[in-house]
Amino acid sequence: MGVKKHLRELLRPLQFTDSMKIKTSGFVFILFIFFSFSCFEYTHASEKVSSDSQVIGIFDYSTALSLHPRMSLFDFSRSGFYKVRLFLDLKSWSDEILKLKQDAEKSESELKKRIEEIESKISECESKRIEGLTGKNSEVNITSIADQIEKYKLEQKEIDYQLKNPELTSPSETRLILNQIESEISSELKKYAEESGIGLILNNSMPSETETFSDHNSQFNQETGLSGIQNELYYSFLANDSNKRVKLSAMTAASKWLKQSSSPSTKAFYFKKVHPLVLHGGKEITVEIIERILLRYNCGKDILEKIRVVLSEHSNNR
Repeated sequence: MGVKKHLRELLRPLQFTDSMKIKTSGFVFILFIFFSFSCFEYTHASEKVSSDSQVIGIFDYSTALSLHPRMSLFDFSRSGFYKVRLFLDLKSWSDEILKLKQDAEKSESELKKRIEEIESKISECESKRIEGLTGKNSEVNITSIADQIEKYKLEQKEIDYQLKNPELTSPSETRLILNQIESEISSELKKYAEESGIGLILNNSMPSETETFSDHNSQFNQETGLSGIQNELYYSFLANDSNKRVKLSAMTAASKWLKQSSSPSTKAFYFKKVHPLVLHGGKEITVEIIERILLRYNCGKDILEKIRVVLSEHSNNR
């Protein structure tokens, strides 16, 4: 009613006839109704935005890691990524692996020579360290020498790993790729949250109590990798080559891979905490993020549709 009264005050200096007063009163009433409706719409829209910002997103980080296309190249038993392209058929895969091994044979002598040089430098450092510990050389920085020895040993392990596994990435390269995978997922997660107006996203996966596999400070040990996880299951699924490579249907191969790669023992490579961060409620967005990652790698609609079914069955069986 405040609007109607205000308009009357504005129109008071004018002289109206009775008929004009009636028309003016009707006009003011219409304005009042329009103004009230606009205020209601604005309030309703504001409440909707506020409500959307309160939505909590539920995201299974471990599953997203397992279904990242580059994880199809990961050999869990030897803790390294195959240095081949994605989406190859069985013959092309075999050809690229063979070429990697042949190229490695050409540089094998150089790598072995480098190992000998490193062993010699380690021996020299050890001698200096002993001199410092026994007091023969007071100028020796024992801490610095120990750090140098550790660097040489790490380089030695890297080269030794390359000699044994020429088709796989070295430990340092593997750490880098894992970090890139996590960064891609986190990036898509943030974009989705901003686009959808989700104010909070919680991790719904089941972590294990261990050091993160992609931690810059953690060390790789190819002798303690996980056995029984078949990376070819997911690789062949993405390459539409399941029947030829693993003798399984695409859906069966993808389901089997997801079951293997998202088990607690496998998660130990990625997570530290024991309990899930979400026990109830929230909006499930794992499918949307995984689809975005797959689309980034130009996976077709048929792959996305199959992944939706696999994820639905996986979620129901958890």
